[in-house]
Amino acid sequence: MRPLDLNLAHRPYRNNTLLWIVTGLAVLALVAGTVWEVRSFLDYSARLKMMTQDVSTFDEQEEELEQRDRAARKEIATFDLAVLEGQVRKANDVIERKAFSWTGLFNQLEACQPNDVKMVTIRPEFGRSRTRRGGRAQLTSAEDLGFPVAIEAIAKNFPSVLDMQNQLFESPHFGRVEMERISKSDLGTSEYLVVARFMYYPDGSDEAVSDAGDAAEVADETETEEAP
Repeated sequence: MRPLDLNLAHRPYRNNTLLWIVTGLAVLALVAGTVWEVRSFLDYSARLKMMTQDVSTFDEQEEELEQRDRAARKEIATFDLAVLEGQVRKANDVIERKAFSWTGLFNQLEACQPNDVKMVTIRPEFGRSRTRRGGRAQLTSAEDLGFPVAIEAIAKNFPSVLDMQNQLFESPHFGRVEMERISKSDLGTSEYLVVARFMYYPDGSDEAVSDAGDAAEVADETETEEAP
């Protein structure tokens, strides 16, 4: 016998709890996703606006710099660089001459001049490149620079030449000493004509330390060449 399927309630009873839970979770996820999308859109829009403003500012700055560059080039074109360089050289020459002390140079040369050596000419070479004492690159003051000097002297004998050469090497006020020419007199005497160049440092130089170490070697080479 088949059982009768009878439901005496007005509405059929179904358990929809699970369905409502799933539906609620789906709605919450949809709302959360919508909120995140809206906030992301607003955030990116604000960032894009700021970047657009920055690009516009950079473009304006670039245009301003280009205008200044064009104006500077036009201004520079109105000057003659060759004339300016000549004026700068003349000004530097005047500054060097005013900063140079002849008395100081004579005193230092006198200290290095043996009794048997007579100075003929002393020529500071203004306008040539000057270097800072000790070989350092940066400059601080005019007194800290070396002056190129050329001299001609007459020595009574060759030992006097070597004596003057060694004293120039050992002096802290002279550096880069170069004995350009040492020749015997044409008059048949024992005198020697000496032509030398060096850097004169009014306040002293660190180069003298290294030059003094080479003095003996240079003297030996010179003596060997002059011996015949």
